[in-house]
Amino acid sequence: MKRSENQTVRRAAFTLIELLVVIAIIAILAALLLPALSKAKDKAKGTACLNNLKQVGLAMQMYIDDNQDKIPSPFTFGAVPGDYNSLADHFNATYEYGGVAQHLSVGNPKSFWCPSDRYSTNSTPVSTNDFTSYRYRYVIWWSAFREPGLKQGAFFRPSGQAMYHEEFDNHYNRTAPAQYPTKQPILTSIFGDCHAAKFKVTHKTGNVYDPNWFAYGPNGQLNTGSPNIGWDVHTCYDQ
Repeated sequence: MKRSENQTVRRAAFTLIELLVVIAIIAILAALLLPALSKAKDKAKGTACLNNLKQVGLAMQMYIDDNQDKIPSPFTFGAVPGDYNSLADHFNATYEYGGVAQHLSVGNPKSFWCPSDRYSTNSTPVSTNDFTSYRYRYVIWWSAFREPGLKQGAFFRPSGQAMYHEEFDNHYNRTAPAQYPTKQPILTSIFGDCHAAKFKVTHKTGNVYDPNWFAYGPNGQLNTGSPNIGWDVHTCYDQ
């Protein structure tokens, strides 16, 4: 009777080889699943970033409606007409929370930080000097300075003119922290009609891409001075 019980106990136990095989199988499954889980997590963060800018876009449109169709400009933050030094001095209003971001009165300050952004972090509570993940595009800022009272209706093709976008490509080529990358960036953006979508940067200066300084006129020629006759070629991008 005792011999039979001992045989049963021995049959129920794992051998060292069996245990190693099970561990190996688990390791293989984990190696197969982790990249898929990481990709799904990155995609979720990209969706959250797009949703952020959808909220900001709605706030931007409300601001424009409340200000006689005028878009936020350097003069809103203290720039002096004709003084280009004051324009540069107030450029921080394009990316700091205390600038354009706070002026849009979005209920949740976290809407201005992309969950994939590892470089721009917000304080608790949020400080006006915090760098957000998004920035007002410089070609718009510059043109609103050159043409005081620049209105949304002045855009030649509002749905094709990127106006407010991610500071860096946080989701695709991950070009941060280089401001002007050699890999083509795809930036989540708000366009002139305040809808949010992906913006595939096409313009290059030398061997680097510049998302801030260009628009195309109705004749297709490059125009860096005034977005009221411009739009971006191949801006809306779906991947």
